[in-house]
Amino acid sequence: SSGINAEWPLRPGEDFWSYAVPGHDNMMILSNNYAALNGTRPVNFGNKFIPLIWYHRCYSWKSGGGVSYYINGVEVPVSSDKLTGAITPGGTLVLGQEQDSVGGGFVQGEDFAGDIANMNVFRSKLNFEDISKLYFKGRCWEVEGLLRAEVILSWEEITMATRYGHVELLEDSTCEIEDEADVILRFLERKKCLLVE
Repeated sequence: SSGINAEWPLRPGEDFWSYAVPGHDNMMILSNNYAALNGTRPVNFGNKFIPLIWYHRCYSWKSGGGVSYYINGVEVPVSSDKLTGAITPGGTLVLGQEQDSVGGGFVQGEDFAGDIANMNVFRSKLNFEDISKLYFKGRCWEVEGLLRAEVILSWEEITMATRYGHVELLEDSTCEIEDEADVILRFLERKKCLLVE
């Protein structure tokens, strides 16, 4: 079965994750308020966020096992836990803008303005204990132990991806460790994105 777990601290924006494959521009979309997979009806979160405050967010999904959504280490209710289907490999992931075609078709108003720090994508759905542990480590943590083997897209890979428009890589002065976890991606203005192929 397919599964994915995307987990990171961020400051609020709108659509910030868009995964597209040939023939399907909305294979997976994540935003502040909903998640959609493979063109299915979106699962709504209905959360309100205070601007300029960091939130640790985790979207966790497994084919046949439903979706879970966590804010600051706590699971929050969703409109439905049903996201069905599988994720087709070999697509294009864009952070900061929704794709209406693979790697493009960007429309103003379907974009993200805010900060992302230490985003990692895991091969399988994490359990509550793992998610809470990651939250309590803060945004400067490194993936350790058995979880490290589960990472399929690391923060280091994300920060090295091609940036378009006004996307900045900034030093996070609150982090005391010196590695890839001590930077922030800041998405400014409209029509900007980070392309992970």
